[in-house]
Amino acid sequence: MTLESVVERDWLASTYETMEEILEVMGSASCAEGQGAVPHWVPLTTAAVAFRISLFDDALAYDEEAKKDREKQEEEDEIKEKSVSLTHSN
Repeated sequence: MTLESVVERDWLASTYETMEEILEVMGSASCAEGQGAVPHWVPLTTAAVAFRISLFDDALAYDEEAKKDREKQEEEDEIKEKSVSLTHSN
């Protein structure tokens, strides 16, 4: 949670949910304030930590060009998604 909090949100993929966002959805203010509580469904293993760091790394843009490319791709994906949903609704 500490690592995620030092990165500005706009450098992360829009689909990535930070632990703070997850905890807000769960309604656990004490967890979001960093009191050390962890939701019961988070496995406390080295593999789980490695997986979470891997997801964080995949969601992170490391330079302006990568950030712009990702934003452009997300916009294109959103347009495709809308056109597919319109096609299926007809």
